[in-house]
Amino acid sequence: ARQEVEQAARMGCRSIIGSSTVVELAEQAGLHGVLSLSEDTVRKALEEAVGILDSQRIEIAKRRHLNAVLQHIPTGVAAVDNQGVVQSLNPALAQLLDLPLSAALGRPLQQLCPELDLQQAFAEGGEENRVIRLGSHAVVSNLLPILENGQRTGLVLTCQDTTAVQRADQRIRSTRRPGAFTARYRLEQLDGNSRANREMLQLARRFAASQSTILITGESGTGKELLAQGIHNESPRRQGPFVAINCAAFPETLLESELFGYEEGAFSGSRKGGKPGLFEVAHRGTLFLDEIGDMPVPLQTRLLRVLQEREVLRLGGTEPIAIDVRIIAATHQDLRSAIVDGDFRTDLYYRLNILRLQTTPLRERPEDIALICRGISQRLLVQGQPPGAADVPGALLPYLTRHGWPGNVRELENVIERAMLSARELLGEHGVDEQYLARVLPELCEGVTPTSRARPSRESDLHSIGKAAQLRHVQETLDNCQGNLDEAARQLGISRTTLWRRLRAVR
Repeated sequence: ARQEVEQAARMGCRSIIGSSTVVELAEQAGLHGVLSLSEDTVRKALEEAVGILDSQRIEIAKRRHLNAVLQHIPTGVAAVDNQGVVQSLNPALAQLLDLPLSAALGRPLQQLCPELDLQQAFAEGGEENRVIRLGSHAVVSNLLPILENGQRTGLVLTCQDTTAVQRADQRIRSTRRPGAFTARYRLEQLDGNSRANREMLQLARRFAASQSTILITGESGTGKELLAQGIHNESPRRQGPFVAINCAAFPETLLESELFGYEEGAFSGSRKGGKPGLFEVAHRGTLFLDEIGDMPVPLQTRLLRVLQEREVLRLGGTEPIAIDVRIIAATHQDLRSAIVDGDFRTDLYYRLNILRLQTTPLRERPEDIALICRGISQRLLVQGQPPGAADVPGALLPYLTRHGWPGNVRELENVIERAMLSARELLGEHGVDEQYLARVLPELCEGVTPTSRARPSRESDLHSIGKAAQLRHVQETLDNCQGNLDEAARQLGISRTTLWRRLRAVR
């Protein structure tokens, strides 16, 4: 036995299996002795050892694969044992910690992340979606238990930089947002050279650079939504959505669900999966609340909270959703009178009335009518109009400037379109046919009674008066342009040939 042991030692063996004598001899020779009296037992032990070795090799391969995956995950990940000591972590987390991997391994996680509450996480089984600071980074952290065979063996920490979360949130909201929520108009498209219009646009450009809420007041048809779209396109939020809703167009319950959204099952007939409200849809953009004065008082209370807290709670929801939205509100009502009548909340009024814009009715800026008419006619001509339609706005200008325009620009658009479609009958050889004008555009002839065509020679005939007014306006425009026919024709909204024909009539 001694000779066999010595021979095994010379062969480089480190362990000897045999009887008690063999084990004693092996230990005397500085080897490891293993007691076994049966060859079958030895064989089984070796088979088990090989099996354990194979299992270890598989586990090592799995661990290497897992480590390779963790190396490429942009989210920071760390695993700790039940004592809170870091067992492993990936490069993304080491970068957030501003530490090398070797410096973080084996250290208590609480030292690396002082804002984490490991004791509470161990007690409650985890902690989700908490915003903490790691070094110089603000991150969203999650602590989840590691379970093996039903037993907790530690915790896994995941951390993601808040800027990455915000970018992901924006992409998600963009995919859920219809592409129609865009602003088409720009401030330079709001026609008008009057002082009131110029001052309003100057203020609008100044307000566009701000993030504060804007309240636009003015009569219906004065372009409040166009002004809001122009402000959005001039602002830093121009790449975000522009969402508009008319608060007077919906009943209270429907308006509430449209604005704030709802969770699945919030009410009978609700959409599966719920629906985001317009506040969520307008995230990182602008929400235009038209006719805010008609919003029901209960919804005004909810709107006030959204403006104060910058978060919205869906119908049937329990978790508020943070939003980044600029509010532009508009109304044709006198909100101060509505406050006195109890129809509008005082605190909401002062929350909205931070930046104020007042649109000017068309009757107070008649000098803008020619320019606005030219823009309207050019848009209509692109769509196709009968012969002579281009001459209608200039021919009707004296009638247009004396009209009160209770419907403002919206009414003007309707009048111009109706007149251009009737250009052939409306414009005769001697100018505007006022009898036909009274039938087609009676609003322009209010307070004026047309006379019969049987007496065209009388000085009081409306046809003659209308023609004389046109000629005076043409001559005044030409004088203001220092005789420049091209500029005069441009201001009158007519062609140079038509202007020349009018001037020949004067002479």
